[in-house]
Amino acid sequence: MNEEYGYIAIQSTRPGLVGVALADSPVAQLAWMLDKFRAWTWPLETAPDEILEREWILANASLYWFTTSGGSSAYVGYAQSSWGTAPVNSGVPTAAIQFAHDVGIRSHSNQANTIVG
Repeated sequence: MNEEYGYIAIQSTRPGLVGVALADSPVAQLAWMLDKFRAWTWPLETAPDEILEREWILANASLYWFTTSGGSSAYVGYAQSSWGTAPVNSGVPTAAIQFAHDVGIRSHSNQANTIVG
């Protein structure tokens, strides 16, 4: 998961820069999204278009590019000011599921929640 922190670091500190790049070029939008699909695809050796249909990948990237919403979606990281800080456990019983190659949702959930089951 630590290798994915560069992505959130860029979005949380320079969302406007990311937004301009994504809105300026459909190739940049597709490359940005393919990088994430690649990082989140299981198994890692498998190309995203071997698991997700190419038409779906292109439609998804097109939706962001034609609506110029790639930039506004980058502000999600910017709005989350607590990235990188240790969360405080809420004490609320919480259920979580972890699939074969989740990049650490369970380990991060354990810090801020009381995981049951």
